[in-house]
Formats: sequence, structure tokens, C-alpha cells
Amino acid sequence: MTIHIAGRLGQNPEVTETKGGTKATKFSVAMDSYKDGASKTMWFSVVFFGERYNRMLQCLKKGSAVMIVGSLSPVKVYQARNGEYRASLDVIGEVLSFSPFGGDKKEDNNNNNQSNNNRSEGQSNQVAVPMEEDEMPF
Repeated sequence: MTIHIAGRLGQNPEVTETKGGTKATKFSVAMDSYKDGASKTMWFSVVFFGERYNRMLQCLKKGSAVMIVGSLSPVKVYQARNGEYRASLDVIGEVLSFSPFGGDKKEDNNNNNQSNNNRSEGQSNQVAVPMEEDEMPF
């Protein structure tokens, strides 16, 4: 099942390698939802395989705002240490992008000031991530 997630990293990305030698980058993403004035946070464990987003992943850290499209693995229910039952929501990432809805809270003020300065100089506030030709998605 395909899932779209917009949220913030709950930890810095962790890079490992599979037994077959494929790079695997893992991190958690918190997605807030609101219903009847109450907020609820859903946590997703996300993994990206291969080198496709290698440069982009280097820019991510705990608190970074991201948008992800991926495949949701079957939900696993487990009992936490405190006795509560929880669901493990595991996603195999397919598409990763920076969220236009925010960065780090501390950096937001600096980025807004810098963006305003850049706009007054006629510059864009978009960030280009250089890619090799074989990394292009099309």
C-alpha cells in the first residue's frame, strides 16, 4: 500500500548496509494529526535503500521537515515496556523531498531573515541538490 507522509525526523538518519551490500538509511518520522482540537502524533520507521538520495540524506537531521512517499509494510502490534499495545508502522521509502512547511524551529527565524535578504537582492530561496545523471528520477 502506498503512503504519503509529511512530518519531522525524530532522529538523525542512521546508515547501515544489508547482507548483500546495499546501503540502507533508516530514520523515524513523526506526523501530527488533529481531530476535534486534540493532536495525536503517529510515528513511522522509514528506510531508503541504495544511493539515490545520498546527498539529500546528508542534509537531514533530527527535526528536519520532510515529505515521503513509500510502501507501508503490514502493521505489527507489540507491547511496550509500560504494558501499552502499540503499532509499528514501517515504510520503505521511494520518494523523499524537503518539506516547504518548515525546517528547524531555531533555523526558521534565520532562514526567514536570509530569505527576505535574498529576495531583496533578486535571489531565490530554493536550494538545489546536485545530482549525478544516473541519480535523476527520469
